[in-house]
Amino acid sequence: MTAYLINHLRQPGVLHREVLEYLDRVQATLDPFGGKFIAQGGEPQVLEGAWAGSVIVLSFPDMTKVRAWYKSAAYQKILHLRTDHLVGDVILVDGVDPDHTPGKFAQKLWNLSATRVIESARAPVANINVGTNLDLSRTHHA
Repeated sequence: MTAYLINHLRQPGVLHREVLEYLDRVQATLDPFGGKFIAQGGEPQVLEGAWAGSVIVLSFPDMTKVRAWYKSAAYQKILHLRTDHLVGDVILVDGVDPDHTPGKFAQKLWNLSATRVIESARAPVANINVGTNLDLSRTHHA
């Protein structure tokens, strides 16, 4: 399953010679792991909430590859060229299977909530962290 690295640069536009060197060198570290930039440098269009900064998104064939790339000696050697000069957050997230739908995800959540006691009519269906990695392939529909 495709995995994504999302980098939220909270102080974009701070250009330093070492940042440019990082940009020149980073693709060579990505290639052995199948990493590709899929969003970089565009102006975010904020539709809800607030977003200060810019975003960079990379894709990898799977979570194992992205973790191996991040820990690789080649990437660790250049990482400081970015982190010494830019403030940001980096997260990893799994993509979804090709047959994923929001309805299947909702069904999985309904199934999980059925195992929990609802304390009142105004209580949420369940207190479930929807960011957890749910295996939707085992969801059974009525």
